[in-house]
Amino acid sequence: ARAGQGAMAWEQGRAPAPAYEIAWSPYSPADTEAAIGYATAIYGIPYALLRCTVLGESAGTMEPGIIGDNGHSFGAGQFHVRGQLPRFQQFYGLVGAYGEPTWANPYYQMDYMGWYWSAHGEGAFFGQWNAACYGG
Repeated sequence: ARAGQGAMAWEQGRAPAPAYEIAWSPYSPADTEAAIGYATAIYGIPYALLRCTVLGESAGTMEPGIIGDNGHSFGAGQFHVRGQLPRFQQFYGLVGAYGEPTWANPYYQMDYMGWYWSAHGEGAFFGQWNAACYGG
């Protein structure tokens, strides 16, 4: 969507088109929620902050198959093609157990985000992902 299209749409009585699209994934937002719980338990990171980060990154949808940033960021954690996506794919490969891209698997994404936090620290984590939830 071009700048200003949202305002024009509202003026015409219709909602603007979302700035993202949803690709096929065998997982649901409920799986993303469960994956956040697993990752926070395994890595000992704050549930509320990881959940808030994922909500912000996924435009509030928690959709595992979300694609944003004009096709450059993928999954509920919005891994960018020039950011965390290449390293994530080194760990988890390209295709998941159900034929989905690995980035569309919230269990893989939340595991990676939890590992990143524990390996690099909170400051580095919020240097990579949405800092809107970060108060420190």
